[in-house]
Amino acid sequence: MNETQVVGLSIATYESEKINWVDVIVDCDKDEVNDENILGKVFDTTGEAYAFYNDYAFVLGFGIRIHTTYKNKETNEPYRKIIVCDKEGFKREDGNISSGNEKKCRREVRVGWLKPSQIKKAINTMKTSNEVDVTSKQCVDVLSEQRKHNRGREFYGLIKHLQDKALMDNDQYYVVDLCSDGHPKNIFWADGRSRDDFTKFGDVVFDVTYMINKFKMLFAPFTVVNHHGQSILFGGALLENEKEETFVWLFEHFLKCMFSKYPNSIITYQDKAMGNAIKKVFPNVQHRFCAWHIKKHELEHLRPYVSRYSDFQESYKEWVMSDTIEEFETRWEVIRDKYKLENNCWITDMYNQRIHWAKAFLKDIFLAGMTISGRSESINSFFDDFVNLSTMLNDFLIQYDKAVSSRRAAKEDEDFKTMNSRPILSSIHPIEAKAGECYTRKVFEIFKKEWIEATSNLTYEALSKSTEEIQY
Repeated sequence: MNETQVVGLSIATYESEKINWVDVIVDCDKDEVNDENILGKVFDTTGEAYAFYNDYAFVLGFGIRIHTTYKNKETNEPYRKIIVCDKEGFKREDGNISSGNEKKCRREVRVGWLKPSQIKKAINTMKTSNEVDVTSKQCVDVLSEQRKHNRGREFYGLIKHLQDKALMDNDQYYVVDLCSDGHPKNIFWADGRSRDDFTKFGDVVFDVTYMINKFKMLFAPFTVVNHHGQSILFGGALLENEKEETFVWLFEHFLKCMFSKYPNSIITYQDKAMGNAIKKVFPNVQHRFCAWHIKKHELEHLRPYVSRYSDFQESYKEWVMSDTIEEFETRWEVIRDKYKLENNCWITDMYNQRIHWAKAFLKDIFLAGMTISGRSESINSFFDDFVNLSTMLNDFLIQYDKAVSSRRAAKEDEDFKTMNSRPILSSIHPIEAKAGECYTRKVFEIFKKEWIEATSNLTYEALSKSTEEIQY
C-alpha cells in the first residue's frame, strides 16, 4: 500500500467552535436505510435535527436521547451533539467496582458500544424475508469506514492547531503520515523549546502504553530527566498501531526533528517490533528496558518457582544483582540447572536479552536514574489530569500544551530555588562546598547523601596548600 506523509501541511480546516455538528446515529427500518432523502440530511440548527429525528423515531417505534454534548472549554457553548436510540449502550456502573486484583493494562474504558454481531442481529430482525441477511463483516466494514472518517475530521483540527502554533514558533516541527486514501494515521510533533532541550539532555524514555480516545490511538511521549530530577517532554506522537514500520517511521522523524542528533540512550518496555525499529534507526544507541515494567512481569512469571522452591527468590535476586558479567554468567548456570529452567520460559528469555537490563552490563552507563523510577508510568499518570477517553483529537494537543506548560513551570520553580538559596552543607570540606555551587539543589542532595556515606569513616590530612589547590 502506498503511503503519503505530510510535513507542515497547509490545508483548509474548520473552526469547531463556530460549527454546530449533530451526529445522528440511526437505527431505522428496512425501507428507510436506503432512503437518500434521509441519509446525509443537513440541518440548520440542533433543534431542527432533534425534532426531525424524534418524529422519525416515533414513526418507527423507538425513543431517542442526547448521548453526548461537546462544549467549548472557554465559552461553554456546545459545538457537537450525538443523538442516539434511548436503548443504545449500557448503564455505567457507579463507584469503584475493582477488587484490587484486576490486571491493569492500557488506560481504556469501554462503555456501552454494541458489537458488530449485535448490530447484525438487530438489523436482520427488522428486515423482510426477501432481503439478504447482513453479515458481521459488513457491519465491521461500515463501522471501520465511519471511524476512519471521524478520525480524519478530528485530525484536521489537530493539524490546524499545529499550523497556528507554527506562526508563533518558527522552530516547531510536525509530520503527518497518511494512508493511500488520504486519511491520516500517525502524527509526530515537537515545539522549538523541546528541540532545544534535547541538545542538552540526550537520554530518552519512550513509551506507547497510553491510549487516549475512542479511536484507540496510542499516545507516545518522548521524555527525559532534567538536572532537577524532573521528567520533561521532548515531543509526542499519536500512533495507529505498534507495528515495526510505524516505529521506524516515528524514530526516523524524531531523528530528523532533533537535528540528526542521536540520543545517548533510549529506555522502553519490552516489545519486539519496537526493538527491531531501534536497531534499524538507532543502531549504536544503548537500548535499556524499563525496570518498572520488568518488575511487573516478575510478579507473574516468578510465582510458580517461588511456590515450588523455598530458596528460589533469594537465588534469583543474587543473580539479577550480580556486580560483574562473570558473576552474572556463573550464577545463571547455577539457577538454570538447579531449578530446571526451560528454554522457552520467561526467565530464559530475559537472560537472552540481558544486555538490555542486567546491572552487570549497564553499570558503566549513565542513565540519570531513569531506569528504576517508572518514568513512563509517572508521565502517563500525569497526563490523566489533562486527557481522557472522551477527549477529541482536536482538543488533545491543547491539553498536551497545558501539560507541557505545567512541567515547564515546575522546572522554572526549581531554577528559582537553586539560584536564590544556599545549599546546607554537612561539612566544611571545600569539595562539598564546590559541589553546592555547581549542582542544582536536587542533585546536590543526592551528592550530599553519597558524600556523607563516603566520608563517615574517612580521615584526611592537608599536605600542602596554595592559592590554586590543596593536596590531601
